[in-house]
Amino acid sequence: MRHGQRDWEAAIQSFQKALDIQADLKGVRGFVGYDLLLMGQVPAAIEQLRRALKEDPLSADVNGWLGLAYSQSGDFANAITHLGKARDAKPKDEDLLYHLAEAHAQRSGELHEELSTIAPDSYRTHLARAQTYDVQGRVQEAIEAYSMVLQRRPGITGVHAAIGDLYVKSGNYVGAEKAYGEELKLAPTNPVILFRYGASLLKLGKSAEALRHLQRALELDSANEGIYFDLGKALFDEGRLAEAEKVFQKAIAVRAPDSALMMAHYHLGQIYRRSGEAEKAKHHLGAFSKLKGESGDSGTP
Repeated sequence: MRHGQRDWEAAIQSFQKALDIQADLKGVRGFVGYDLLLMGQVPAAIEQLRRALKEDPLSADVNGWLGLAYSQSGDFANAITHLGKARDAKPKDEDLLYHLAEAHAQRSGELHEELSTIAPDSYRTHLARAQTYDVQGRVQEAIEAYSMVLQRRPGITGVHAAIGDLYVKSGNYVGAEKAYGEELKLAPTNPVILFRYGASLLKLGKSAEALRHLQRALELDSANEGIYFDLGKALFDEGRLAEAEKVFQKAIAVRAPDSALMMAHYHLGQIYRRSGEAEKAKHHLGAFSKLKGESGDSGTP
């Protein structure tokens, strides 16, 4: 048999002969459909693969091929159904995951277009548009679209925070402080927003106010180890070095993200320099220099 040699027409003829001899020969019709798909004969491929699926509904290969055929035909809803079934059978198949993600992305775009047509000025339409811009990295357009959401639904939670996140990405901590502050009016006990608000305040040099919000965030969510570095920095900036030392040590112990870990070592080095503990200072400043070199960061603290 010539299947696998890219002589698809010959392969189809071979498979068809096999089916002529035994019409219910399991698995053969699926290969016919797959070869038709490879030849670009999508409608015919779908017809054959649907028939193959009736013979073997659980076939991962047939479901996957049929999902691909539906994707190529522009029927992303059916593509998602069959690619999803294939992936359930083969959860670690990266090709299936890729094609399923693509189908979801295409279907999402279709639904957003539908939403825009049905309700062009709805807050949900503007929210969908903002989220699309956000994913695409179109920061200013995303902020403007989120602002349109707030005009139509002022009390909605999460939107001010999304704007704050965008301002942080663009380095605008003044905008981030304002946006997170508005979110806190709607969700005053949300530890994530308290953390982000405190971190923005810290970037603006408002260490006392930042400290208050970071401490409150940690009280509400003691498992959030990501707070430790910012909390230590706020204590350091307030001159509360003994407390800062303990918090920076916690940041190192829980393996804070690389940039925070690097700066925790730096600040501990400064604390030990001030206290005259030369060996400890040397250790932490050495660790800082090593991490800095590994990260390729050429800036100064």
